[in-house]
Amino acid sequence: MTAAAIDLSGAPSPEVYVGLAARFLRTHGELRKWAAGYGDLLPGSLLEPLCLMHVFHAPWQSADDLRLHNRMAAWLFALDNHAEGAATQAALDELVERCRRVLDGREPEDAFGRCLRDIRAELRASPLWPRLGSRWRDLLLETLAAMRAERLLRQRVDDGGPAPTIAEYIANCDNAEVRIAYFTYWLSMGGTALLDHADVLMPALWEAQVATRWANDFRSAQRETSEPTALDFRLLGITPDEALGLAHTAAGRCQRLLAPLVAASVPEALVLDRMARAVVGFYGVSDYRPEGRE
Repeated sequence: MTAAAIDLSGAPSPEVYVGLAARFLRTHGELRKWAAGYGDLLPGSLLEPLCLMHVFHAPWQSADDLRLHNRMAAWLFALDNHAEGAATQAALDELVERCRRVLDGREPEDAFGRCLRDIRAELRASPLWPRLGSRWRDLLLETLAAMRAERLLRQRVDDGGPAPTIAEYIANCDNAEVRIAYFTYWLSMGGTALLDHADVLMPALWEAQVATRWANDFRSAQRETSEPTALDFRLLGITPDEALGLAHTAAGRCQRLLAPLVAASVPEALVLDRMARAVVGFYGVSDYRPEGRE
C-alpha cells in the first residue's frame, strides 16, 4: 500500500523553525522571570502566546529587542483584567486615575502601578523619549479613555438607550490597545523612522488597530461566554462574518499605506505589516485566551 504524499510546501524549513523556537524560548524565559517580580499580576498562560506571536512578527529581532514590547503587552493584558473586573463605573474611573498618577510621577500603590512605572522608566532611556514621550503618555491616556467610554456606551444600551453607530464604535477602538502597544515598541527600538515617517506609520497603525478590533470581535462571537462590561458589536447590526470582512479590509488599508516603507525595509513598517497580515488569520482560528479569560 502506497502512503499518501505529505505536502510540506508551506512548512518552514528546520533551519527557520529551530531559530524561531530558540528565540521564543529565550524571549519567554526573560518575560516570565520579569513577570514573577509582580506576583500574580501578569496572566501566566498569556505570556507564551504573546511571546510566540511577537517572535513571528519580528523574526530578525533578539529577545532583548523584544523585551519592552513583550512587557508592555503583558501589562496591557493586566489592564484589561483590572478594567473588566471593575464592578462599577466609579471603580473603573479610579483605575484610570491610578494610571494617571503613575504617569505624573507619583509613587504607585500596588504591583499594577509599579509595573507601569517600571516600563515607563525603561522607555525614558530611549533616544526618542525627549521628543515623543509626551505622545506616548497621550496614547496611553487615550486608551484608558476608550475603555471608560466603552463602559459608558454599554451602560447606555443597558439602560434602553441607542446602540452606537459603526463610526462611533470604531472611533473608540483605542480600547483594542494596538496603538499604545506598537508605539511603545517603536519607541523602544530607538530608530528615527517614527520621526521621519510618522505621516505613514501612525495612520497605518490606526488601520491595524481597526483590523484588530473587528478580528477580535469576530473571535468574541465564537466564545460561549460574553464579557458583562464589554459592548457587543452585534448591537451594531453586524454579523460575525461581516466583522471578519471589515477586519480584512482594514488590514488591507494598513498594508497599502506601509508598502513604500516595507519596500525600503524600514523595521517599524516591516513589523506592523507582518502583524496586520497575521492578526485577522490568528483571530479567525484562535485567541490569546482560547480557554476563556485569565
